[in-house]
Amino acid sequence: MKTAERQIFTLKDANGKQQLYTVNESGQLVPYIEKKANPNEKPWAVSNGVADTCKILGLSRGTVMKLISSGQLRAIKAGAKRWIIPGSSIEQFLAQ
Repeated sequence: MKTAERQIFTLKDANGKQQLYTVNESGQLVPYIEKKANPNEKPWAVSNGVADTCKILGLSRGTVMKLISSGQLRAIKAGAKRWIIPGSSIEQFLAQ
């Protein structure tokens, strides 16, 4: 899932204090509020492709494929070239 990146501007308020601002959907300048990550939210989906798994684990495609072939990372082959890595498999791998 891709999110649109917004520009963040640093401007000084009337007291000279620097504040962060961004532009909303209507094109208005609004104070920037950083969203806090939900600690219970996992960075992976229920099912992930090899590219997503590489990003999540910070590993190369070759390393992820070696982990799959050695059985250290459980995956399901879908078609001739596609692999699906369940989120539970990523969680188990990280717990090792």
